[in-house]
Amino acid sequence: MWLRIRFTAMVTSLLAISGIGIMAIAMPPLPVVKLAPSGASQWEIPTVYKADPKMKVEQLSSRTLWKEPAAELRLAEDKPLTPPDWRIVAVVKTGGSNQLVISFKDNPANLQTLSAGDKLPGGFPVMRIEQNWVVISVNGKKAMLAVGRN
Repeated sequence: MWLRIRFTAMVTSLLAISGIGIMAIAMPPLPVVKLAPSGASQWEIPTVYKADPKMKVEQLSSRTLWKEPAAELRLAEDKPLTPPDWRIVAVVKTGGSNQLVISFKDNPANLQTLSAGDKLPGGFPVMRIEQNWVVISVNGKKAMLAVGRN
């Protein structure tokens, strides 16, 4: 048995040595690293390009992408919403649907109930009414209003 183990160890060693020899012959040489001369300038990090969105809009508007000259493009600017003169008082469940109850600053006793699909006093349509929140459409975007929080 010891003879078999010695024979296996010798064959493995010979294979390893022959593999290293073949690799030394077949492998290409390592590349030579050349150092820069001592008087060469050092590397510099390039400055970061800052894009100007107005320039991009002008570039797009000057192209004819759809066989017609582009209409006047401008950056979308959301108009700030002023605080409304009404407040959400509560959500009331009537039958199978919820209704929104609002009051006005000038007359808090004047209560108004709204259902989904109605418009708020500012003209924004009510899309969905849940117990703790209301979804309205503001300039085509959905906005969620919390109920019962200041």
